[in-house]
Amino acid sequence: MKTCVSVMAESKEIVDEPSKKNKGRPRRRCGYLEMKVLKKIDSSSVESLVKDSMDPGSELISDGERIYTKVKEIVKDHKQELVDAKQADMLLPRVHIAISNAKRVLLEPITA
Repeated sequence: MKTCVSVMAESKEIVDEPSKKNKGRPRRRCGYLEMKVLKKIDSSSVESLVKDSMDPGSELISDGERIYTKVKEIVKDHKQELVDAKQADMLLPRVHIAISNAKRVLLEPITA
């Protein structure tokens, strides 16, 4: 059985330190991370989650799913980027790391 989970990660640009790995791209650091189970994934659920979890002055980056279309009315700036599934971890790396870590913890056998 699969569960619908929304994952949001705060990402702050580090101005003092340029990126060594990705030249030309700003270096970023993850702040807060929030995961919420959703009963269903639709635009009204996502809009409600964004209203409850994000400041109206926030800037949001998401994938190109249609469920995010009205989010731009809730936050200061919303960038949607269409990427294929193989490159999604490049767009939202902290989100995908959080998902991988959660799966690892949940699927690992319990040892006493």
